[in-house]
Amino acid sequence: MSIRYIHVGYPGSVHDARILSNSDIGMNPSRYLSGTQWLTADSAYKLTDAVLTPFRKNSTFKTAREREQFNKYFSGFRAKIVLRYS
Repeated sequence: MSIRYIHVGYPGSVHDARILSNSDIGMNPSRYLSGTQWLTADSAYKLTDAVLTPFRKNSTFKTAREREQFNKYFSGFRAKIVLRYS
């Protein structure tokens, strides 16, 4: 897990998913990620080839057990971000 891209410039209140979709990494993920790399996001984000999200509660894909198992496994990819100021 590493930082590949930082996008700054949205003043005020803007949803993270909108910022991602309008950023260079969102529009051109192949510049930042290889074919085997992807970004993790919560279910509010749009699922794409470069953005992987957990199953939503109203999903009907696969079985309920398979969705639950995937979401549990997927949650292990969460990264805690800690900002420290000097």
